[in-house]
Amino acid sequence: MDFTITRATEADAAEIGIIGPAAYAAHYFEDWTNDPAAFARQLATFGPDAVRETLKRPEARMWVARADGAIIGFL
Repeated sequence: MDFTITRATEADAAEIGIIGPAAYAAHYFEDWTNDPAAFARQLATFGPDAVRETLKRPEARMWVARADGAIIGFL
């Protein structure tokens, strides 16, 4: 698979905001089974609004990997 890595921009926030919560939920769901409300709040910290706020910070660095134009991962 060929992919490219570029610096994330605000235009990437919506896609990252889907991938981030999905990846977190898939990996950590069982850690939160006793408190679903807290789990939902935690997932929001990876959502599009949180990504946009992070990208606004001048010291923030976020990178995306793309294949066929779609984001397949981020850091």
